[in-house]
Amino acid sequence: MKKRRIIINIAVIVILVGIVSVCFVRPKLREGTNSHLYNSLQSSAQATSKPSSTPVSNLSSIAAMNSDFKGWLQIPGTNISYPITQTSDNTYYLTHSYDKKNGWYGTPFIDFRDKLDSTPSQNLIIYGHNMGDDQMFHELVNYEDPSFYSKAPSIWFQTLNGTQKWKIFAAFYANPDANQGDVFYYLNTSFQSQTSFTNFTNECVKRSLFKSTVDLQANDRIMTLSTCSYTFNDARFVVMARLVRNGEDATDATAVKNPSPQMPQIWHKEAKSGIR
Repeated sequence: MKKRRIIINIAVIVILVGIVSVCFVRPKLREGTNSHLYNSLQSSAQATSKPSSTPVSNLSSIAAMNSDFKGWLQIPGTNISYPITQTSDNTYYLTHSYDKKNGWYGTPFIDFRDKLDSTPSQNLIIYGHNMGDDQMFHELVNYEDPSFYSKAPSIWFQTLNGTQKWKIFAAFYANPDANQGDVFYYLNTSFQSQTSFTNFTNECVKRSLFKSTVDLQANDRIMTLSTCSYTFNDARFVVMARLVRNGEDATDATAVKNPSPQMPQIWHKEAKSGIR
């Protein structure tokens, strides 16, 4: 009987050790491994993950590491500073890091439909995970608070051909699940006409949690940053910006709270039921 009790106790200890490993040790190892990888990449690119207004200066070494490299995304005033990839689908880099190893953090990537040649798509869409440890696109959700806008009103996207600066004009929640109510499709990479583009950007502005001073014209190019949100089930949080025009200051825009943004139906439903 005593021997049996010892065996049972040992089995319980083994199980507890396994639980601790799965729940605490492994996530921390993944967190540390991912952080180390991208810190190394930032060092190679002479970039920083800290709030900075200094562009990266050594992209060639980063491009040589991965043939899917398309540029470096940086939002001064945040810790978002990452290499951006693009491949033939929108799934691979959800689960693969920049070194192409399996990883929960993935790598921020451009929609496979987007064209980056001499006639680029009008809407450059970039996806990235919202990780609870502040990595990847987590800081995008800070734009839920309009006061954050003054700290980080612009986006830099650097390629081997030069630096593009973009002015943020909207941030909103989106619902991708028709079972939860209306779906606003914000993932158009191109538009049939200037009118359809204008109608689209007007819809984005209506949904924005803030009102910015950034104006939009029918021939502008825009950027869409998309990440997940936990505001409601399967929610998305979207930040949009437009390419700076010649001679324009990328940081002179301001924003105030939008008193009545158009929110998804599921948001209203949950608010009414007291879930949020």
